[in-house]
Amino acid sequence: GVEVSSSGYESVWLTEDANDGVYHSDYNGWLTLDEDAWFEIDFGQTYVIESIMLSPAQNGGDGEDFCIGRMTVQASTDGSSYDTVGEFEHPQYGTSGTQLDDWEIDFSTPVEAQQLRFTDLEEARASYIGIGELEAWGAPPECY
Repeated sequence: GVEVSSSGYESVWLTEDANDGVYHSDYNGWLTLDEDAWFEIDFGQTYVIESIMLSPAQNGGDGEDFCIGRMTVQASTDGSSYDTVGEFEHPQYGTSGTQLDDWEIDFSTPVEAQQLRFTDLEEARASYIGIGELEAWGAPPECY
C-alpha cells in the first residue's frame, strides 16, 4: 500500500491525513512551519507518474487554507537516491485572500518513481505549509 512520511511539525495535523481520501475537510491534512521540512509518498512499487494533485489543508476556525506555494519534486525508485523532477509554483502563490484552489501538476515527461519527495517548501501565503490531500496519477511501468 501507499505510505506517507514527513519531517517537521505535527500536532492534530498528521502526515497520514494528507493521503486518507478525505478532501476539503476542516483540520484534516499535514501542516508545518518548517521550510526545511519534506513530505514523501511511497507507492510500494515503481509507477510511471503523469501528474499529481495537492488539495489545501483547511482551517475551519478562521476559514484559511494552507498549501505548498513553491516546491522541488524529487523521485526515487529505491528510496535512497533521488533525482530532481522539477521546481513548481502554485498558481495562487503570493496572492491575497484565504481560499486556495486544488493544485494539479502535470509532469512534462512522466516520472518513473516508487517515492516522490517534496522539498524546498514555501507557503502559498504567509502562514503554514500544508497538504490537505495528495493524489498521484499513473500506472505500473509494464502498463505504460
